[in-house]
Amino acid sequence: MKIKQLALTLSMAAILPLATTAFADKSDDIVKALKLDDRRAQQVEKILDDYEDQHELLKEQKKDRLDDVLTDEEMDQLEAMKKSKKKHYKDRD
Repeated sequence: MKIKQLALTLSMAAILPLATTAFADKSDDIVKALKLDDRRAQQVEKILDDYEDQHELLKEQKKDRLDDVLTDEEMDQLEAMKKSKKKHYKDRD
């Protein structure tokens, strides 16, 4: 289980900058679409950044709790189910 936690930590460290960049682009789009002044744009970006940080923390906590309950095989099955679901939604577009 420790190896899985290390692998998760390393993978999160690798993708977090990418997710943050994608999220920054999304907040920029929102600010531009709503034509917010600088003060309000900063407030909206802070709210969205705070939410994103909390969301990532909750995802990590969920993963850790599931990892404590499920076997390695079950965790692999769960990940496969998630990937299949993502592919299904991606194919619908």
